[in-house]
Amino acid sequence: MYLQQFYLGCLSHASYLVGSGGIAAVIDPQRDVGICIEDAARHGFEIQHVIETHLHADFVSGHRELAALTGARIYLGAQAGAKFPHVPLRDGDELRFGDCGLRFLETPGTRRRPSRSSRPISSDRPTRTRSSRATRYSS
Repeated sequence: MYLQQFYLGCLSHASYLVGSGGIAAVIDPQRDVGICIEDAARHGFEIQHVIETHLHADFVSGHRELAALTGARIYLGAQAGAKFPHVPLRDGDELRFGDCGLRFLETPGTRRRPSRSSRPISSDRPTRTRSSRATRYSS
């Protein structure tokens, strides 16, 4: 399993590329999607999944552009009420590719953002949990 963080300091924003078995998911893509596309190609991954932890009000996300350029599906919490095409996620939904599994956990948001989600990322290695604020590691 491959996990790469792309941190954009001026916005304090982190995007992630998770890859396994030739397939990749991008979590919370930044506006400049080229960095994710290039990294995926460099490691032999095809981006098939774009995951948003919540609708971002503080910056422009690259989810729609990344999906258009790669043919990937966009995933977002069902409570978000998004009007663009996406796969609505609910607590316990799972996405599997290669030897990687992403299980979606609805986590409490605020009145402004009720649709936050976290994703424990599992493989044959220690578990990583990705929320909208941090990546946590456990063994």
